[in-house]
Amino acid sequence: MDSRATLPDHLRHTYRIVLFENQVQQKQGQAVLDYIANLPQLAGQRFSLTFVPATATDEAALERLLPTGDLNFAQLPQRIPGYLLKLNAELRLGDEVMATAGSWSLGSQLFSELHYLPSTVLAGGNTYVPPHSASLTVPRLHEERTRTSILVGSTQIFAFALQGGLTPDLQALAT
Repeated sequence: MDSRATLPDHLRHTYRIVLFENQVQQKQGQAVLDYIANLPQLAGQRFSLTFVPATATDEAALERLLPTGDLNFAQLPQRIPGYLLKLNAELRLGDEVMATAGSWSLGSQLFSELHYLPSTVLAGGNTYVPPHSASLTVPRLHEERTRTSILVGSTQIFAFALQGGLTPDLQALAT
């Protein structure tokens, strides 16, 4: 009997987020942030890429630009000169910072790759033999990759429908 308490890494599906400063570095594979998480780690968690002031000076400059007190959206400045602020990227799982990179001017462009990586067993072959059972034929799964650009200062939120379908809230957003 197999006594492993956890699934070995080669059987896990993973999600990978990679950030690049420009397209040349993207083509050369020179990432400024590269993070891999197992899909079960992400289930039911808030997973996001946000940007925060790079230094205390940047934070103070941002605070000077924003009105104080109880705010509503109309009170926020319509424009903030990007050259005034440097920001760092923070990849968060819930409230925990998992990875950081930076610093870049507010509004500058980064490039990202989002990878879904199936387990090596499912990606590499069609037959998997679980311990103490008959073989199981499964469809071959392939890596999926999405490339996109991200503006420094924006927020990216990642959602995963791990039960095979979109929840009603996600479905409403998708339409």
